[in-house]
Amino acid sequence: MVRKKVVQTTEYTVTRIAYSVGDIPDELSKVAQALGDLRCELWNKYGSLQAWGIDKNTIIKNIRNTPELKKLYGAERFNLSSEIWERTVQAVIDDIHAVQEAAKVLFYSENILYL
Repeated sequence: MVRKKVVQTTEYTVTRIAYSVGDIPDELSKVAQALGDLRCELWNKYGSLQAWGIDKNTIIKNIRNTPELKKLYGAERFNLSSEIWERTVQAVIDDIHAVQEAAKVLFYSENILYL
């Protein structure tokens, strides 16, 4: 059996924190809560082995075109604009793929291949 060469790359995820002086507007709190709920739902659905290797554009198309998925994960449910919704979904799927790639590297580096 031919061993695959492991290529390691370094990628970083940057989180921006916006500090507020005084009260946080209710609208901002609602958007932050909705985005957190969306991220949680997407991780629960697509962070498992069932979704291993699915392209993010395929996931977005499936959510938009399947009524059941649209009802569960669509922008309308979370009361978000389509642009904010799509960017959040892309970021979450990118995070999930990064975790999956890290798991592959860990398994390959230990000379164990699980598929």
